[in-house]
Amino acid sequence: MYLIIGNGISGINTAEVIREKDKETPILIITEEGFPYYSRPQIIEFLAGNIKEEDLPFYSESWYRENKIKVLYGEKAIKINGEKKILDTNKENYKFDKLLIATGAIPFKPPLDNINVDGIFTLRNLNDAKDIISFIKNKERVIILGCGLLGLEIGRALSQRGLKVIGLEFFPRLIPRQLDEDGARILKRKIEERFNFEFYLGVRVQKIISYNGRFEGIELEDGRKIYGDLLMVSAGIIPNIDLAKNSGISVNKGIIVNEYMETNIEDIYSCGDCVEFKGKIYGIIPASLDQSYVAGKNIIGEKVKYQGTIPSNTLKVTGIDLTSIGEIDPPKSEEFEVIIKKDEEKGFYRKLVLKENIIVGAILLGDKRKYVNKIQNLIKSKKIIEEREELIYEE
Repeated sequence: MYLIIGNGISGINTAEVIREKDKETPILIITEEGFPYYSRPQIIEFLAGNIKEEDLPFYSESWYRENKIKVLYGEKAIKINGEKKILDTNKENYKFDKLLIATGAIPFKPPLDNINVDGIFTLRNLNDAKDIISFIKNKERVIILGCGLLGLEIGRALSQRGLKVIGLEFFPRLIPRQLDEDGARILKRKIEERFNFEFYLGVRVQKIISYNGRFEGIELEDGRKIYGDLLMVSAGIIPNIDLAKNSGISVNKGIIVNEYMETNIEDIYSCGDCVEFKGKIYGIIPASLDQSYVAGKNIIGEKVKYQGTIPSNTLKVTGIDLTSIGEIDPPKSEEFEVIIKKDEEKGFYRKLVLKENIIVGAILLGDKRKYVNKIQNLIKSKKIIEEREELIYEE
């Protein structure tokens, strides 16, 4: 039996890869959540009120039956005995032939006093979203701590619910890993124009203001106080490695895997947000897809190597199309060629970075999907670019 721990994108995609070749060996998925697999980006749309809970499941019940995939909900994996090939959970123990750990990650909360008082939330799963929706009734102002991609998407969703959004960001510009200064300035303007946002950039939170165990606001290091009805913490993730640690599996910041997605224990694999590959934790959906493909292939005995993933992120804020890929802010040197086309009034910004006539990075703000797909394919294929004009055009 193939045993998969975790029913997120990494776990379910691995199961699909296995089923493409092995149609008969039973697959059992164990998950702490009480819901069928759903796409995590869809939680944002649920939070915004754009889709209903019943529309979240990605696959129908018949799909699971037809693919002979059984899912046990609300069950927590406790410890793996790699020698005997037995998994203990809080309810039962299971014998396996090969096992995949796809436990994902948990939200990081900064070590601030009162960080756990009522009115402070993180968003990682459907239950989190439901708790937030219940809390925001008759509320007016939300403070977002951390304006990365997820923080911006959460802010947009709550803005659509009618809340004023106050965004706090440690860095002096928005999403510095995905945008350079020009791109960040254009994005900030677009968000402020379209949604009810106010940003405080380059700030540090000194403390959380609370009263009778309930959130009231934050105080910045410079003494300014900002008040709100709730605080959304979006300050990154921590790989969920507790199961691996309890089971003698090698961990650092994440579960350590080799190029075959194998852990240090035979027949135990791992992929997704919980893993560390060559000292790196990716924490992005493209990496989870790449890693789960490799894991699935190796679980069924096909030797496929993971080569790493080119960082690629897409912002899913309504009416704002942004994709960032690879090397977006290279050092100034002759080995890099940078092509920029922008229109700040229209909110359009395109930046392509080439090295030895090959595109190695891009910022595509306001570009249509067809062009984005073209650039993604050129980066992935490492095609030598002969003519620059074909890259400059705007649809």
